[in-house]
Amino acid sequence: MRLHDFFDFHAREQSDATFAVFEDRTLTWGEALRETHQIANALIRSGLRPGQRAGVLAKNCIEYVLFYYAAAKCGVVPVPLNYRLAPPEWAGILDDAGATFLLARGELAGSVAPLRHALPTITTWVALDAPAPEGWIGFDDWLQGAGDAAPAHTADPGDALYQMYTSGTTGRPKGVVQTHAAVCANVDQLNVI
Repeated sequence: MRLHDFFDFHAREQSDATFAVFEDRTLTWGEALRETHQIANALIRSGLRPGQRAGVLAKNCIEYVLFYYAAAKCGVVPVPLNYRLAPPEWAGILDDAGATFLLARGELAGSVAPLRHALPTITTWVALDAPAPEGWIGFDDWLQGAGDAAPAHTADPGDALYQMYTSGTTGRPKGVVQTHAAVCANVDQLNVI
C-alpha cells in the first residue's frame, strides 16, 4: 500500500463527503483529489523528479495536507520544517536534505526570504499567501494551468514518503526517511482510515 491509495479510495467512494474543514474553508473528497492532482502536476512542471526533496514551512492548513498527498503521487519527498525553529535552523535542514523547492506560508515565507543566498539548491519558492515576498511565486499563480488529471508516476511501497528531522540531541538534526510501507503499517495499526 501507498499512503495516497487510502486517499484515492475515499475520494472515489465518497467524493461529495467532507474531506476537511479549516477556518472558513470546507473541501470535499472530490475537490481534494482534484487539488492534489493540480499540486502534483505543478511540482512536476516545476522540474521536480521522484526522490527530490521539497521543503514545507507552514502552520496547519488544508494545503499542507494536500501537498503531502500530491508529493506522494508524483514521488517528491516533503521535508517539513518546524515553524518554531529559527530561520538558520530551517536553512540547515533544507541544505542537508538537498531541497530544490520550498513552499511556505505568509509570515514564515517572509522570515526565510533573507536566507535565499544560503540556499542555492532551491530553485522554486512558492508562498501560500498573498502577497508573496520578492522572488517568490504565489501559490495560486504557481497552480495556474496545472491540470487536475492524475500524474503518471507510480510509487512503490518502499519509496520515500517524507523526510522528517529529529530534535538534534547530538548537535544537529538528523534526517529520517519514512517510506510509504512504514507509514501505511502505522496507519493500519491505528485503524484510523
